[in-house]
Amino acid sequence: HDIMWLLASPAATAALLAPAATPSAAAAADASLRAAHGSAENAILNDLFRPVATELPPTPARLLFGALPADLPRGAVLKNGPNPQPEYASEQGGWLDGDGMLHCVVLPVEGEAAYSRTWVRTEGFVKEREAKR
Repeated sequence: HDIMWLLASPAATAALLAPAATPSAAAAADASLRAAHGSAENAILNDLFRPVATELPPTPARLLFGALPADLPRGAVLKNGPNPQPEYASEQGGWLDGDGMLHCVVLPVEGEAAYSRTWVRTEGFVKEREAKR
């Protein structure tokens, strides 16, 4: 969420980082961030934080354009962030709503790059799935 922190006003960032940030403070910071940008920028941010509906096993990945720098270290890049399960997602949700999802891009020394994603199986996630809610 570094992008959000960089684009938010100092007051909005302080509200989100406060130790006792409340849902209303987070909503106010979200509204402040959205109001500070035009519709084109908001559309880009919305796409950046749009949830995905499914998990994905390791799948070959390809560059759409350009090339990786020759000196780019090889290994795995992980991103852990919010991603509501589709049956619980709503247009009213904020960028930070939802269960955790782990995204992984693997850049091996030899061979194809791969991408995968999976929900983090927390106790709450498992209980929601078992209760079908």
